Amino acid sequence: MLTSELQHDDLQQPAWNAFGDYTRFEEACANVNIEPEETHWAEFEHGVNLDDIRPSKFQGFEKVINKDVTVFGERYLELADVGATETLTFRSLRDLLEHYGQEDTVHLFELADRRPFDEW
Repeated sequence: MLTSELQHDDLQQPAWNAFGDYTRFEEACANVNIEPEETHWAEFEHGVNLDDIRPSKFQGFEKVINKDVTVFGERYLELADVGATETLTFRSLRDLLEHYGQEDTVHLFELADRRPFDEW
């Protein structure tokens, strides 16, 4: 099984130890001079208005957060299931999800390479 061959390298506790409890990913990156590019949901033609479905505390927040990925992902898969892969909506959803995923993934590896954090 693939998961048994992988080793998890958790960055949360080392980041909290260096920068304070509950330090968010973006804050940890900023503390070590990494600048992830935010994914702004309104910049993509995906047909979803997050302010209509987000809890009130997240309404008006322009960037995509992890809770939004399920909304966009479900819509993306629904369109794929009906063969609507050549539509502007599908392509925009793909681009949004790709941008969001790449920004987090690339910078997670960069953050891991910046340890030990207490030297920053």
